[in-house]
Amino acid sequence: MIAQNIKKTRHPLQSIIFYIILAILVVAVIIALIFANLKKNKIRSELDSRIESLKSEITELEKENTELKSGLLQLESESTLEKEARERLNLKKPGENVVVVVPPKENTENNQTSKSFWQKLLEAIKSKF
Repeated sequence: MIAQNIKKTRHPLQSIIFYIILAILVVAVIIALIFANLKKNKIRSELDSRIESLKSEITELEKENTELKSGLLQLESESTLEKEARERLNLKKPGENVVVVVPPKENTENNQTSKSFWQKLLEAIKSKF
């Protein structure tokens, strides 16, 4: 019976150490949870800002899409097709005259006179070999 009473009673120093260790563990767990929560909040705020930037990009792309569709409708109109055919394919309506402006050809003699003595000499040597 005396052995049972000894086992049931703890030394006060052991109880104090146990509670200190328990308190340290609880504080450590709380600190770990706080840091995990801060990390999750940082990730959440980054994702929220990314979502906002993507939403603004979607809005801009939808606006551009609308503009492109309206431009496509204009290009598909008959008057625009006719204009493009006249400009690119040189087509004309009956009774119309088409004027084509051709740039003047460069005179090859001017190119030869503008060459230096050494360039002329080099060409003469190349032509002989």
